Amino acid sequence: MVDTITFKLKMDSELPLEVEMLCPDKLAGKNIDDIKKLKAFEGKITHDFVKVFDISGTVAAEPKAMKIVVQNSTKKLRRMGENMTGGEIEIVGDAGMHVGDMMKGGKIVVHGNADHYAASQMEGGELWIEGNAGDYLGCAYRGEWRGMKGGKIFVDGNAGFEIGAWMRGIKASQEKGEPLIHVKGNVALHAGHHNHGGFMIIEGNAEGNAGSEMGRGDIAVLGKTEALASFSKDDGEVPEIPVLKIKGPFITYTGDNGIGGKGKLYLKSPNAKAVVVDRQALRSIVPPPASEAKPAATAQKPAKTAPAPVETKPAAVKPSPEPVKQKLVAEAPKKDEKEKPKKGKK
Repeated sequence: MVDTITFKLKMDSELPLEVEMLCPDKLAGKNIDDIKKLKAFEGKITHDFVKVFDISGTVAAEPKAMKIVVQNSTKKLRRMGENMTGGEIEIVGDAGMHVGDMMKGGKIVVHGNADHYAASQMEGGELWIEGNAGDYLGCAYRGEWRGMKGGKIFVDGNAGFEIGAWMRGIKASQEKGEPLIHVKGNVALHAGHHNHGGFMIIEGNAEGNAGSEMGRGDIAVLGKTEALASFSKDDGEVPEIPVLKIKGPFITYTGDNGIGGKGKLYLKSPNAKAVVVDRQALRSIVPPPASEAKPAATAQKPAKTAPAPVETKPAAVKPSPEPVKQKLVAEAPKKDEKEKPKKGKK
């Protein structure tokens, strides 16, 4: 059973509101009276939640059994779902900056647009955006070199600059098709900049420089784009994208060769018909079973015998030479020194 608590925005603030407490992990186990006293920050001003929202519903004891509904939401509400590990958040309206920031589990659905830095440095869970996404979707923050490491992002509209920048994927996550960003519309410059793993599917056009400085990972563009000059075109075409199982055929490029990268850029072949992307299939990718251990060999190899020791004769010791007798030679007096007279009787 899932308990639902509803926050209906009623205050029209002049500045954005920091509401990172709108997260199942931070509300679970609290009573309504305590939640009403939580703080929202508007610049230097603090507001009690009861002043910002009309609050109703029930609260679960555990985050995974909790759903938060935010009504009348606008882009002024920032950091909703930050560090979320479980449960669900439904945002009716737009979401402000940093929605789903560093989330590790659970699900967030935005019935509108999401502002910049949505799901930055995401590690798990799902973010669904029914409208457009701003810049830096699922990317790393400035100064960080590890971006999105897990989870999946689905955008119905367009997305801005540098989506998925610095995305990283280890083998265990990539076998599940993570981290993954799927955008049905168009994207701006530098999609997948400096990626080192993960997957990106752009059904529309990519403005340019997709995969710049890419080390690993897969980027598929089904609309129009041009491969960077630092990518090398592979021979022939491939029938589908591995792991994701999206049918092509596709023309592939490898790069970014400027950094010795081995990432893959998939461009839809002119010979391909309409490419179908099944989101439900992307959500439920099952990693392949672990390879079975090889049976032990029945025949045993003969043990290696140590080589017989080799007798060595001690090296002949040469007698030390007799010391050379040094002749004592009296030192001649120096020319400029006068011989002192000997003392005696006159």
